[in-house]
Amino acid sequence: MNATKTDVRLARCADRLAVASGGGPELQGFVTRRGLASVLKVSVRTVDEMVAAKEITPVRVRGLVRFYLPDVVRELTAAAVGRLEKLKGGL
Repeated sequence: MNATKTDVRLARCADRLAVASGGGPELQGFVTRRGLASVLKVSVRTVDEMVAAKEITPVRVRGLVRFYLPDVVRELTAAAVGRLEKLKGGL
């Protein structure tokens, strides 16, 4: 079984966040869609697609959409590991 674009995207995003989360207190809290896209080095549309695919979960406060970086790191890492295990099982 070959890795799909989604598999590769999840792995890359998890790696980028793992590196960025060690970057300091500014990467410890809540960010906007645009802020998360900047950290992940992807487009805002990709962030929206990840939310729609339930790969990451936003926090909604009075109509505002925010992402808590530690949660996003955990969700993306779990999704990437799960997909990699699935790929290994298919070989």
